[in-house]
Amino acid sequence: MQPGSRLPTPTNGRQFGTSMRGGSGAGLTASTPTLRLRYAAAPVVLGGVQSSRNLSLWGYGTSSKPAEAPATPEPVEAAPQTAAPTPDPVPQQTFTEPSVVPTEVDFKTLSDIVTDQDIMNMPENLGYLHAMGLDFGWGPTSVMQWLLEHVHVYSGMGWGFSIIATAALLRLLLVYPTIQSSIFQAKMLRVKEDPRSKEAMDIIKQSVRKPDGQADMVRGRFLNKMVMKEHGVSNLGMLWGFLPIPFSFGLFRLLNGMAAIPVPSLETDGFLWFTNLAVADPYYILPALSVGSLVAAMKLNAKYTPPEQQAMMKSMTWVMGALGFSFTIFFSAAVNLMGVTVGASTVLTTLLLNNSAIRRSLGIPERTIPAPAAPSAEVQELMYEAPRPPPATGLAAMRERLSKQLGDAKKGLDNQMSSMTGVYRGNEQDRAEKDRVQFLKKFEEERREKERLEFEQKYKSRRRG
Repeated sequence: MQPGSRLPTPTNGRQFGTSMRGGSGAGLTASTPTLRLRYAAAPVVLGGVQSSRNLSLWGYGTSSKPAEAPATPEPVEAAPQTAAPTPDPVPQQTFTEPSVVPTEVDFKTLSDIVTDQDIMNMPENLGYLHAMGLDFGWGPTSVMQWLLEHVHVYSGMGWGFSIIATAALLRLLLVYPTIQSSIFQAKMLRVKEDPRSKEAMDIIKQSVRKPDGQADMVRGRFLNKMVMKEHGVSNLGMLWGFLPIPFSFGLFRLLNGMAAIPVPSLETDGFLWFTNLAVADPYYILPALSVGSLVAAMKLNAKYTPPEQQAMMKSMTWVMGALGFSFTIFFSAAVNLMGVTVGASTVLTTLLLNNSAIRRSLGIPERTIPAPAAPSAEVQELMYEAPRPPPATGLAAMRERLSKQLGDAKKGLDNQMSSMTGVYRGNEQDRAEKDRVQFLKKFEEERREKERLEFEQKYKSRRRG
């Protein structure tokens, strides 16, 4: 057929298609503006793309339908063919974006692992505890952190011996407040022995039981304040005894935080049976020693207390000992080691300050064992008492004994605070007596009002008659 010899354009169109794919076709060797223009316009004007598509896909077909190619609406298909090469880079960017997120998470996990390894190998220099995450801001805890860290770094000792040295150094630094507290207690003992102070306290206690005893309370407080001033005692002196508390609590808080992390070397710097300072003592020896030293210090001071407070001190000793042991068994060995050191140093300080020669050299008044109170010579009024219930046994007896000891401790503490401050709020008996007096007073007022009304009614009826 003749039409096959009349189509040179499809051959050129295939060369364009090949050159567009390869980029090095023979038809583009002459890079002239005319050739570039014809290359760009060939798919639209000459239908080169359609010719190359027919020849590349259907090259084995017959040439009996050459006239139908221009008749088909191929320009509609030509538009997507020309726009197809341009959006090729866009899918490549969208496919690479999702791979960024898992890569970042993997690097973060890897950095955490590296950080843990760095913590294990971190040198224990100044600021080591802060780098471990122990930051308590400003206060007694930060002061104890600074002191413990300096003792540990400059002495070269392990954490166990550093804790012992820090606790002993703390008690040494608090010797002056302890001496001032002893002076205050000795002066307060002389104030209590003054008859005027006893009279002032009796006035204050009686005023609590009276509904209108405000004037008596003011008079009793003024008398007690005058006696304290003569003996050179101020209420601010009691603060010397409370000064060691925040620093001891700060050291406890610091060691508790170190055991909670735990600091890596804290697990191996123990000795004897407690090699791991971050866990509790498995044999309960350290808690027993810590509480035992506290009880011993209280026993040494109990014999110098007034007779009316000795029952309170005895109750407080056993109550605090039982409660202290039940709590300290759950603390770490580091905390209990600090408790043993502080307790032992407290016992030593108490023994030294109770020595007469040392007290004279320090200017502390002598401590004397008070004589037991003499029985009252007054005749006791006979009063009826209801029969007592039978004594409890077992757990009920233990509960009753503990309740009585707590009541005695609270009563003795209230008496001690009232003698120091001149403020007495009363106990349950005082409040009951005050309520009874108020009830009787109200009853008497109602009785008088009723008699007055009856008299007025009777008098008016007589006048009318």
